[in-house]
Amino acid sequence: MPTRTPVAIPRRRRGRAGFTLIEILVATAILAILAVMAYGILGTILRQQKRTHGVEQRLSHVSLTLVELSRLLSEASPRPIRNAQGVLRPAFRATVGLRPRLVFTAATGQALFYLDRSGLSRLGLGVHNHRLILYRWPVLDRAQEIKPHATTLLRHVHDFRVRMLDTFGHWHRNWPPLAASPTLFLARRPRAVRLSFRVRGMGRVRLLVDLP
Repeated sequence: MPTRTPVAIPRRRRGRAGFTLIEILVATAILAILAVMAYGILGTILRQQKRTHGVEQRLSHVSLTLVELSRLLSEASPRPIRNAQGVLRPAFRATVGLRPRLVFTAATGQALFYLDRSGLSRLGLGVHNHRLILYRWPVLDRAQEIKPHATTLLRHVHDFRVRMLDTFGHWHRNWPPLAASPTLFLARRPRAVRLSFRVRGMGRVRLLVDLP
C-alpha cells in the first residue's frame, strides 16, 4: 500500500494578550497632553469668571456711589454757615486745591447724628489717597474748629473734577466764581454740578446733577 505523506496543518495565531510598552507610553503621553490642555482651559475659565465677577462688583459699587452722590447733591440747601471765627461761609462752596474739594449744606435725613435741629447737615466731597471721601460735620455753625467724620465711598479714584453751572450757562471750577462777590453768593447755589473721576480698570465716570 502506498504510504500517505502527512500534510502539515498550519496553526492559527493566538490573539495578543496585552499592549506593548511603547503603546502604553504613547497612550500615557496623549492622556497627559489632554489633561494639561483641560487644566489650562479650566484655569482660563476660572480666571475669566473671577475677573468678570470683580468688574461686576466694581460696576455695582460705582453705580451705588453715583446714586448716593446724586441724592446728596440734589438735596443741597441755600443755608450758609458760620465757621469757628464767626465768618459766614457760602452754603455751596468749591475750591480748587483744597480738601474737601466741594462743601455744601444739605437737607438730608440720613445719619441723624449729623443733623442740625433745622434738619440740615454740612457735607463735603474730596479725594484723598485715591479714595473718594464723604465728609460730615456734626454741626452747621461751629463755635470751634471741629473735624468732620470721613467715610470712604469709593476706592481707586483718580483725577477728581468738579464743575458748577451758573445761571448764564457758564461752567466754573470754583464756587462762588472767582470774579464774583462772595457776599452775593452766600445763599446762591449753582444750577447744576458735574462730577467726573477715573476709577482703576473702568475709565472715567461722569455724573451731572441738577440742583433745585
